[in-house]
Amino acid sequence: KSCYACEQQQQILGESAYKIIPKIVCEEDTCQGISSIPAWQINNKFYYGKKDFSELSALSGCSIK
Repeated sequence: KSCYACEQQQQILGESAYKIIPKIVCEEDTCQGISSIPAWQINNKFYYGKKDFSELSALSGCSIK
């Protein structure tokens, strides 16, 4: 089960977003280097905290259709 912050993120984006955005549930040994969650890895850089589609668009350079 996801943590509370990740559940809130899922509510912001909706369930269908995870059909195009890979979701990784971290275990202690699988997400080394991540300081908090949710975490977004975009162009080999990490961004932390809940994001909406506009924020993810700006960070990634991908337009929203």
